[in-house]
Amino acid sequence: MAEDTQALSKRAINGSMQFFTDKIGDVKLSAAIKEMLALAAELVTPNFIANQIIKYAATAKAPNTIKDSCNFITQMIEEFGPMIPLKETIDFAKVAAAHATPAVRQAAMKLFKEIYKHVGDVLRNFMNEIKESTLKLIDAELKLVTQYGKGEHEPTRQLRGAAAEAAAAKGGGKKGGGGGGGGGGGGVADILESLPR
Repeated sequence: MAEDTQALSKRAINGSMQFFTDKIGDVKLSAAIKEMLALAAELVTPNFIANQIIKYAATAKAPNTIKDSCNFITQMIEEFGPMIPLKETIDFAKVAAAHATPAVRQAAMKLFKEIYKHVGDVLRNFMNEIKESTLKLIDAELKLVTQYGKGEHEPTRQLRGAAAEAAAAKGGGKKGGGGGGGGGGGGVADILESLPR
């Protein structure tokens, strides 16, 4: 996928997402798939790409699929900001945190920590149904994390094309994507707004 491409339909990428998710943990293909999906996220939003990955990775049997799916969603939050489906991402991280494979659990912890950097203690509103022993481990990791101040996180990737135009029209920030999770298809911003003050 060329970096200067300005149009990609969700329907076009949707038909391939099961394959991409299945292969995201393949050592030979992982780097290429992650870069392709990151470019796709610029055009159809990280929110859409994360939703599709979660849809297939949450029921995957291969540990590497779950691990690298966690790692890639973490990467998208690092690069774009929290333009993700917050509840679905946390639910997926909870599944990974309970996995029998240590590398999968470690990837889940990284994902929890990256989410916490952006939303802080709001994360804890979604941490029910986790075993107490696992919750203690997560809490210990979160204590090591410093939350971003407002406007402190600077995305290294931006939305492009119709996604950028939609974000600007919605008021989710500057054209091209921006802070606070705006422009990602609702995700974090809408959930934070709905929480009791």
